[in-house]
Amino acid sequence: MSSWARRVRDDVRVVVTLSGDLHDRVGDALGTEQQVWLRLSRKVDGEPQRLRVPVEVTPGDRPVVTATVPLASVPHGTWNLALRVGQGGPVVPLEARLLTTDTAVQPLALLAGPKPTTRLPEPTPR
Repeated sequence: MSSWARRVRDDVRVVVTLSGDLHDRVGDALGTEQQVWLRLSRKVDGEPQRLRVPVEVTPGDRPVVTATVPLASVPHGTWNLALRVGQGGPVVPLEARLLTTDTAVQPLALLAGPKPTTRLPEPTPR
């Protein structure tokens, strides 16, 4: 199974298959009864926006986390993803970003891999 995201009615379903090195960073807590959270974050005009939703964990050599995010909670833009295991546990960044749109016509996307580096500054909004 690979990682993906798609609209399901008024929600976004996000499924992420964790790599072995990430499993090592999170530890064995994924196989316990501790609550696991998916944290979505971004900056808008320099101000942080954060949202967290509980996830369902399918344990294994490469655990799979599944989250359902209310579509209304994630305005259009790029969201960084991270995991938090347990109350007050460390935030473990995922090498994935969720792209959402403001219309039902355009699809959303889960971009896997490290965040790209750019050489040019972001363009000025029109």
